[in-house]
Amino acid sequence: MDPTNGRTLLTAGVDVGSSAIKVALMRHPDGAPAEVLALASERSTTSPRPATATRCRSGPATSTA
Repeated sequence: MDPTNGRTLLTAGVDVGSSAIKVALMRHPDGAPAEVLALASERSTTSPRPATATRCRSGPATSTA
């Protein structure tokens, strides 16, 4: 039995490390490989700066772990 019932599943992952926070947003279409929609990383610094974001839509997601 398919738990998504033919729907697209969106997931977000957050990694809070000692020097940076990383976020990934992924889409899991029914019957298709997962796709990375957005990646963002923010490093801890003494002066605030905007987060760096990358938008990806070029194929299935791959793991760097």
